[in-house]
Amino acid sequence: MGYKKQLNLCRYAFRNVQVYRGRTISILISLSIIIGLLSAVDFLREGINQDADASLAFAPDVLVQGYEAGRLVPIENTKIAEIEGIEGVRVVSPRVWGYLSAANRLYTMMGIEFGRYPLNTSELAFEIRDGRIIEPNESHPVCIIGSGVAEDSSAQVGSWLLLTDINGVEMDFEVIGIFSVTSKIYSHDLILTDIQFSRIFFNMDTNYSTDIAVWSESNSNSDSSDLALVIADTVDGIKVIDKFTMGNLIHHSTNERAGYFTIIWSVLLIGSLLFTFTISSAVSIEARKEIGLLKTLGFSTFDVLEIRIIEYTMTGFIASTIGIFCAIIYDFYLGAPILANFMLGWSVLFPPYILPLKITFESLLVAYGIGIIPLLIGVIVPAWRNAITEPDEVLRGL
Repeated sequence: MGYKKQLNLCRYAFRNVQVYRGRTISILISLSIIIGLLSAVDFLREGINQDADASLAFAPDVLVQGYEAGRLVPIENTKIAEIEGIEGVRVVSPRVWGYLSAANRLYTMMGIEFGRYPLNTSELAFEIRDGRIIEPNESHPVCIIGSGVAEDSSAQVGSWLLLTDINGVEMDFEVIGIFSVTSKIYSHDLILTDIQFSRIFFNMDTNYSTDIAVWSESNSNSDSSDLALVIADTVDGIKVIDKFTMGNLIHHSTNERAGYFTIIWSVLLIGSLLFTFTISSAVSIEARKEIGLLKTLGFSTFDVLEIRIIEYTMTGFIASTIGIFCAIIYDFYLGAPILANFMLGWSVLFPPYILPLKITFESLLVAYGIGIIPLLIGVIVPAWRNAITEPDEVLRGL
């Protein structure tokens, strides 16, 4: 008997959702916008953080940069021998890299020592999709490119990229391979070449590098942090940063940007709750008569209150579902316009692509919680006031 009563109360609550269309639609629209904004930001934040974690597989355990008068400068290659002599160091490899503009897009060119720079790691999942890897001592400038560069420039294996540096010097690079890695963000705009060609392109002295990549004998974060401290104490005129710190900086930056939108949707949520409280308090004469009839027919105060709770729980659930689906469409199919540039913090010249998204159980739980719980809090007082109304007060005069 008990479950039949609850089923009938649910049916009656669902009927009220349909009957009071104006109130239902108003709440659905306002809550859907709020949940949509919250979910769009959260899905992007989780996706970017996950992709950033994957990109750290490409990063060295410790990155050593030149540091002079409070600013970063090219680092002397003589530091390589000093770092190699430190206990716990496994691989030391210089890098020469920078940014370049081509076809109204912004790319990253990085020169590394192929054959020495660790690329074949399980975490990185580096794979040459087409073509071949760069060999040491190539006879002419060659490069391998990420998927974003290939798609944006329509380049294929055998194509030539005519690139111009900031000094206006043009240089032809033959595309001999197209690669992919676990991280989409990191590899999307990346052009990899041999360090000798990047030195020529960026006009950097052979005695200097942009930075020096260091790998420790152990892959644990604690050992990398300890090694960074040892390098900083041993070598003068440098700045070091370990992989664990790099990851924390990326997460902090992404979460901070997402926090700005949290302020916006919090204000919207408060406004929506005040709106819901207002329309729930202003009960129509028909609704008051309905409550009086229900209590006359034997419904208790708790039954009437339960109907209202079920009614608004349904409304909040539907609004949350609509908001989540709108967020998925906005992020995945539309590419999150405006929001994407803000969350990434990159130039609009970055080659366009589908942003990484991650929908977690925690994100969905928060979305439904924000859509249902505050709504119930906002209507519980008006619902209680209506539920305790005596039948003779509303039916008098009928």
